[in-house]
Amino acid sequence: RLQEENQKLKEQITSQREKHELSLEELRASLEEASQHALSAAISSSQEEIDNLKQQLFDQELKHKNIVNELQNALNHSNSTNAESSEKLTAASAEIELMTTTNTDLTKRINELEVSTAESAMKLAETTASLDNLNSFNSELSQRVSSLEEDKAGLE
Repeated sequence: RLQEENQKLKEQITSQREKHELSLEELRASLEEASQHALSAAISSSQEEIDNLKQQLFDQELKHKNIVNELQNALNHSNSTNAESSEKLTAASAEIELMTTTNTDLTKRINELEVSTAESAMKLAETTASLDNLNSFNSELSQRVSSLEEDKAGLE
């Protein structure tokens, strides 16, 4: 009878052991599946974050390129404006130099004309003095002619 009970206990223990082993296998499989789901979710979340960061990086690079292009365009415009200003400055300098030469020539001509005018004024003064002398002489002659005509009329 003890042997039978012993046998029954062994069978119960074996049965319990098989059930526990089965439960352990199920737990292991369930844990493995849960781990895979968790890892898969973590990988998916990380991939989404990586994609978002890549998009942000792409957007920042695009903004950076746009800013660089704007700066390059501004620099090109500035260089163009500087070149135009330089050309205008060179043309203005040449014009100023020409005007300076012209002014120098005009100043020489003015000085020549002033000398010529002074000479002409002296000649005019001399001519006026000569005319005054001639007028005086004519006046005296007229008086003499009148006096001679009176004398002639008195003689006749």
